Amino acid sequence: MNCRLPSPRLREVIRQGRVANGLVLSALLCVAATGCARDAVGPSDAAALGPAFSTLAGTPTCPTSPDFVVSTETDLRSAVLTAPPGSTIAISGMIALSTGPILIQRSDLHLTCAAPGAGLEVLPGSPTQRLIRIEFPRVSVTGLRLDGHLITLENSSTVVARSVGQIAEDVTLADNDITCGTRPCVTLNGTPRAMIARNRMVPAAESGRPPYTFYAQSGSTVAEDVTLTDNDMTCGAYACAYLTGTPRAMIARNRMAPAVGVTTGAAVIVESPVGGATAEDVILADNIMTCGASNCVWLTGTPRAVIARNQMTHMEGVAGGGSMVVVKSVVNGATADSVTLADNTIACGPMSCAYFNETPHAMIVRNRMAPQDGDDAYSMVSVGSTERITSEDVTVSDNDLTCGNSSCISLNGTPRAVIVRNRMTPSTGIAPTNTLIVQRYVETGTGREVGAEDVTASDNDITCGSGSCVFFIGTPRAVIVRNRLAASSTISGIHVQGSGGVTDGTRVEQNTVTTTGASTSNAGGLFGGIRVRDGKEIVVTDNIVTGPWANSIFVTAVLGGEVARNNLRGAYQYGIALAISPTSGPLSVDGLVVRNNRITDAILAGIGVRYTCRSMFVGNNLTGNARGAEFFPESGANTLLGNGTIVFDNGAMDCSGDGNPDPNMISGAKRVQKGPPIGPVIGSAVSGAVSDMR
Repeated sequence: MNCRLPSPRLREVIRQGRVANGLVLSALLCVAATGCARDAVGPSDAAALGPAFSTLAGTPTCPTSPDFVVSTETDLRSAVLTAPPGSTIAISGMIALSTGPILIQRSDLHLTCAAPGAGLEVLPGSPTQRLIRIEFPRVSVTGLRLDGHLITLENSSTVVARSVGQIAEDVTLADNDITCGTRPCVTLNGTPRAMIARNRMVPAAESGRPPYTFYAQSGSTVAEDVTLTDNDMTCGAYACAYLTGTPRAMIARNRMAPAVGVTTGAAVIVESPVGGATAEDVILADNIMTCGASNCVWLTGTPRAVIARNQMTHMEGVAGGGSMVVVKSVVNGATADSVTLADNTIACGPMSCAYFNETPHAMIVRNRMAPQDGDDAYSMVSVGSTERITSEDVTVSDNDLTCGNSSCISLNGTPRAVIVRNRMTPSTGIAPTNTLIVQRYVETGTGREVGAEDVTASDNDITCGSGSCVFFIGTPRAVIVRNRLAASSTISGIHVQGSGGVTDGTRVEQNTVTTTGASTSNAGGLFGGIRVRDGKEIVVTDNIVTGPWANSIFVTAVLGGEVARNNLRGAYQYGIALAISPTSGPLSVDGLVVRNNRITDAILAGIGVRYTCRSMFVGNNLTGNARGAEFFPESGANTLLGNGTIVFDNGAMDCSGDGNPDPNMISGAKRVQKGPPIGPVIGSAVSGAVSDMR
């Protein structure tokens, strides 16, 4: 047999996404000859790999000149015991086993069919609780009907391959029609390089379902390089395929679905057991999976796993269900480091499409995710940390996300995350609370935290929901740049706040933030197209903010920083509003530079200044607003260079703390006016929090 597994180079090509969509990934499979030469498969082989789903569970090809043809249990057992290595044993008709499984303890044997429809079954009333048990290397079983629906013994299976003394390596099960009872159809234990290909595996309805349809694990011998490919599988109670401690496993081009009327179970579970072999470098690719009230894919402790080009669908009409893809680290075990989720199409149930926790260096790229019709999914992408393992350096890029009722992307404790070139759109009739949310993680009870510093969100296309389009909480040195936001009834566009953390050094630059409807905040107009607070040296530059936001830009609780070169139009209060109420003592904004902004069509004034000291306003174009700039009595020691004829200055705040008011300094053309504000005082109508935004 000439069986080829992907080379390390091809695995890296898969990870980097250089193999085009639709091209197959797994090994070339042949079943006609004996032996298995595992040649390297390079990228040039990808288009030739096959077969695809059209050949699943098809008519097997039986050899024309086998070495043995057997039609009775006695003859079969004799042939298995006496056949020399390299022999092909063909079964004629169905043989009912009465005294136990066919035990293969010779290497290089090929057990197959003499004619289609041949195979093995359990003789009713007999003690047989396995059909085939393989304990030697390079054994293949192909083209057989294996009916194990009467097998119910614990720790049994229709077909078992296990290393006992000899290492049962390079075992192949291909093109078989396998029925299982209450135990798995296929169980592998310590079987390196096993190949399970093009089989049909179905639990018998009358027997009750097994926990897993396919089960593989490492024992004293590590079950490395196991391949499960091109199989048509009906899932057991917990999963279709469950692999534990199986490094470099390949799960590719399988079709997995629950039985009709069955709503529980996952499609694939892969884990690294504590103290056992690590399931590293696993590839799960090009599978079609339908999942019930559980997860579709569950990976635990699987470093460098690749989940690519799968189609996952939540079963219609099934209430409840977990996240479609779950990736986690193992407590006191392996870390799920550098996992890649790429090019998948995922229709979510009521939870997240993808939930990653304790997954440093994860890459979630080029996926298409949306709620299943009729389902109200929670989040499309959710990544979290714990105090034990930080999900650092995560990348979420180039995804097409239709948002659920919470968010499109939610990152919690993800330092140096990169969120780039994603398209985020609310599902029809669903308005996510916050379309993109990034925050530091604070452990409940202990208060220990994992930061979310140095996060970048750039070049995303976002249609806003009901809360904030972009909500960053406690994210120092964040970079929010070149995003395009569109809203119709949203509280805030880009919202950055500390909530017990800081936002020092945040940069909000070159974003386009547009709304067609008035802001929906009930907090007295405290929010805006861009709102930043709780940090030092925050920069808001070169943004375009249009439409009836409460304020185009709102800044409060900041020290230093710059608001510059922004083009702002149409706010129903202020183009730029500074401060709402004192946040620490009587002062909220200190030392801010506001320069070279163009503000038009603001209903109250181009700039509104309150609880602000020692800030500089220079070169701003404030014509075309009800007023140019408005300095409230709670302002002082500020400097405005420009057209003083459109400035209303009532500033009389004691900024130095000496008990005397520090007047604002207005220079340029004179005629500074005094008088009351023409609209309500900012913040005067606050009646309660808006979500956890402030």
